[in-house]
Amino acid sequence: MLAMELNTGVEEIRRDIDFLERMGMIKRVALSASNNCGHSCSSCSGCGTGKAACPGCMPPEGFENMGVMWEVTV
Repeated sequence: MLAMELNTGVEEIRRDIDFLERMGMIKRVALSASNNCGHSCSSCSGCGTGKAACPGCMPPEGFENMGVMWEVTV
């Protein structure tokens, strides 16, 4: 989708993302309930346990269809 939006090739996008990750400018965001969410959820049944996360941590539909997400680190 990004390649289409930028009117370029998929391989060029992959090279650019790999470069930005190696330089420490971006990092891949893991989108699963098994990650520690950082919220202080007292009634959360997941968040670090691999079970369903609390509503404050994940949308009701989950992240299954969101593709790969990246976070800018600088």
